[in-house]
Amino acid sequence: MRDKYTKLLYEEDLRLINELHLDKSFLLSNLEDTIKKKPFYFRKGVKKFIEFIIDNKIPFVIISGGIKETIEATLELLVGKPLPRNIQIISNEFIYDKENKTKDFKKTLIYTF
Repeated sequence: MRDKYTKLLYEEDLRLINELHLDKSFLLSNLEDTIKKKPFYFRKGVKKFIEFIIDNKIPFVIISGGIKETIEATLELLVGKPLPRNIQIISNEFIYDKENKTKDFKKTLIYTF
């Protein structure tokens, strides 16, 4: 019973956080600019690992409950270039309006519990 209750609370928190993202109508360019300004710290060896995957064209899939645009921009900043097609990100993704403001999320939301 407790695990089920905890999961429901987590799902409600996630829903509220996602609604906040949409209420703020983030611009895609603002999201990317914020990522460039905010330092991200990776475990030792992550940059070499991603570069090895890119250089050797090894298929790699990232599955995350995070936001795809954030993950993609962070990794591109880490390696200093756009991610190639051999790296796929399965994650929550925004839908943007004509002004590139967040409008909704694509598909069913992914979350970890």
